[in-house]
Amino acid sequence: MYLPDSPLIVIRSNDICFTGIIRGCAAASIPVISITFDWDGAPDWLSEDSVHLGEHYEIANPYTDADLASEQFLLILRRISQRYSHKLMVLPSSDTSLMFLQDYHAIFSPYILFMGSADFQKPRFDITHKASCALLLSSSAPELVPKTLHCDSFDKVDAVVEQMIYPAIYKPAVKDYGQTFYALHNGLKAIECKDKKSLKRALVKEIAAGFDLVVQEKIFFENTYDEIPFYLYADAKGNIRMAANGIKEVIEPYPYGTAIVLKFGWFPELLDLANRVVTATGYRGILMIEFVKDKKDGLWKVIELNTRHWLFNGFYQQLGLNYTQILNNDLCNRLPANTTSPIIINNELYEKNPIHIELADLAKKLFVENNLSTMGDLFDYMDSLDGKLSSTYFDFSDSEPGLKQIKKITDTYGWNFNVFKANLLSRLVNYQELPMK
Repeated sequence: MYLPDSPLIVIRSNDICFTGIIRGCAAASIPVISITFDWDGAPDWLSEDSVHLGEHYEIANPYTDADLASEQFLLILRRISQRYSHKLMVLPSSDTSLMFLQDYHAIFSPYILFMGSADFQKPRFDITHKASCALLLSSSAPELVPKTLHCDSFDKVDAVVEQMIYPAIYKPAVKDYGQTFYALHNGLKAIECKDKKSLKRALVKEIAAGFDLVVQEKIFFENTYDEIPFYLYADAKGNIRMAANGIKEVIEPYPYGTAIVLKFGWFPELLDLANRVVTATGYRGILMIEFVKDKKDGLWKVIELNTRHWLFNGFYQQLGLNYTQILNNDLCNRLPANTTSPIIINNELYEKNPIHIELADLAKKLFVENNLSTMGDLFDYMDSLDGKLSSTYFDFSDSEPGLKQIKKITDTYGWNFNVFKANLLSRLVNYQELPMK
C-alpha cells in the first residue's frame, strides 16, 4: 500500500511545469524527491530558489547520454527504495522526461509507478504515440478524431499525400529528448501545408531529417472559445475525479505554439466527451485532452492527448484544483467513494475571472510585436485583461523564483526592479485570500 507520507519523485525537464508540481506537493504536505539535469544553453532554473525543491539528485542529460542518465537514475532509485516497502510514483515535467521514463521503463519498473495504466505499472506508448492514439480513439469514438495518418518512411509519403484532407498539418508522432522538432521550427509544435505539393515536399524533407510524423486535417474553428484544453484526473475505474478547462488567450508562437496568457474556463458540455476519451483509452492519472470545435459540422474533435502534468498546473493548484494531491490520494486509496461528479472550481472564484500569464514570454512578445518601450506598456496590457491575475513563478508562499524572474526581466529591459516589483504585486492576487460574495 502506498503510504501518505511517501514522496513523489519529480523529474525537472520543464521548469514552469516542475515548479507547479512541487508547489502542489507542498500544498498537500507531500514529500518531494527532485531529479534534475542540465545542458549547455538551458534557461536559468528558477525553481532552484524554491523552498519546495526537497531532496535533490542530479543525473546526466538524457539527450546527451541517455544510457548514462538511466544508469544514474537507476542507482538513485535503488538507494531510495531501501527506505520504502513499495514502488514510488515518478512524475515527468515535460515530454522529454516522459519519453525517458517510458523508454527505460523495463529497468526502472521494479522501483517506480507511472501514470497511465489501471495499475500504474505500465507505460502507455499507445497514447504517447500520436498515430496509435488516433487509432485507439477511432475504434470507439471515430467522430471525435479528425483524419490522421502516420508517416514515418519515404514509402508512405505518396499514400499519405493522396489520402489527406487539405489544408493539413503535420507534427512529431513522438517527442525526442531534445525537442528537436520545435528547435528546428522556431518553437512551432506543428506545420501547416495547404496542398498536396507542399505536403509532399515537407514530408520528404522531415523524414530525411529522421522525424516520425503524423499528418492531420486542419480543423478550422471560430474563436479562442472553440479551442479548449480539458484537464482531468481519472481513477482506475475511469471516473473523472477532477476537471477544468483553459482558454488560450495568447499563443506564442502563433498559431501552433504554447499559451502564454491562459484564462480559466469551464465547458460542462465537454465533460461527456472527456469521459468517452477516458473510456476509450483506459487511462488512469492526469490527462490533458485538446478539444477543437470544427467549424464545418459544429462538433468537437480531439486533436491531441498529453499524459502528464501540463505547463500551468500551478495556476490550477492556486485555484483549489490540486491535481498532484488527487493523484496522491488515489495512490493512498483515499479517494471518496462518491464518483457522481468531478471536483471543479468554486463558482464564486470562477466569477472572479482568473487569468494566468507567463510574464517573461509576454514581455518578450509585446516588445517584439507591439514595440513595447516602457514597463507601463506591459502593465497597461495586464490591466486590459480584466481579471484576477497570477504569474507563473510568483507564489505568495514561495516568492524567490518569482523575484528572480523579475530581476531577469528588469535587467533585460533596463527597468527599475523595485518599481516593477511594486507594480506587478499590486496586480497579482492570492486566490485563496480573495473575498467571496
